[in-house]
Amino acid sequence: MALVIKKPLVPSWFVPDSTKEEDAPDDKQVRFFIGPLTSPQVLEVWEHFDQKSGSVKSIGLEIAARYAVRQWENITDEEGKDLRCTQLNIAKLPFYVIAEIGAEAVKRAVLEEAEIKNS
Repeated sequence: MALVIKKPLVPSWFVPDSTKEEDAPDDKQVRFFIGPLTSPQVLEVWEHFDQKSGSVKSIGLEIAARYAVRQWENITDEEGKDLRCTQLNIAKLPFYVIAEIGAEAVKRAVLEEAEIKNS
């Protein structure tokens, strides 16, 4: 049996529920351009899977978020200047935003695996 390597999911914009503003248009929302995790990245995240709760521990979500975030929009510093998307600045995000991004990246990785198995 041959091993078929399929194209990964493409990066796309994600607006965390915790930052959503009901009346704001999409281009004014705090949003993150997140890419799919590679297989080695997924394995690193799954090292932090808790069998008892059936979920990824917070450190795994942080790792997933760090790998997944490629860019962001509408994030500023205290002076209102656009803040560049860097690993250092990702670490400055509120913990609940990091967790939500990480959970989305993990969900996409799981969906990708399910799609591969079902095709």
